[in-house]
Amino acid sequence: MSVESSREAFLQALEGLLSSPDAPPPGINAVAKAAGLNKVLIYRYFDSWDGLLAAFAQRVNPWRDLRRTLEQGLTAARWPDLPQVVRWLFHAYLDALAASPLLQNLLRLSLVHRDALQTALERDREGEGLAIARLVADHFPGANPELAIVAAVITGGLTYVMLAGSRAGAFQGLSFEGEGADALPRLQAAADTLADLLDAKLSNP
Repeated sequence: MSVESSREAFLQALEGLLSSPDAPPPGINAVAKAAGLNKVLIYRYFDSWDGLLAAFAQRVNPWRDLRRTLEQGLTAARWPDLPQVVRWLFHAYLDALAASPLLQNLLRLSLVHRDALQTALERDREGEGLAIARLVADHFPGANPELAIVAAVITGGLTYVMLAGSRAGAFQGLSFEGEGADALPRLQAAADTLADLLDAKLSNP
């Protein structure tokens, strides 16, 4: 197996282990076993366990993707006004979270566990979040300067509902499982309602 194939095998093994919501944070032995390779190769190809975690963090950054899409959309005048941008951001974030058990579990683990991976992800989340706020502020100079804080509070609430509901299958009447699952569209509708209610404040400081 080539060096690149071995590196990829370790990264995919780590992703698989981290995608299980009920699994504890994986260690080096578990990753090596899942990859079917000797753990010594982790030190050879990544220098250390933390090196593997840092390399994996580069692959998992939904906030970077949101920021890039936002940049492109603002350049192309995709959204006519600030509330439309806010609605899109909430929808896009919810879509990314709902589609990725890996991201859900990483966010759960971030509340109770710290390692090189969580540190790297937190740094990425903070950096990209601030970059998104700057993009919006530069494009809509009349926006309320507290927009980023309001968005952070709402995003935090949406994140908690998604993480708790996807684990339990339901949250306060929202269904996350089976044919009757309605959580995602209802949360997106709720985010739209919040954007509508905040419209005046978001547009006029």
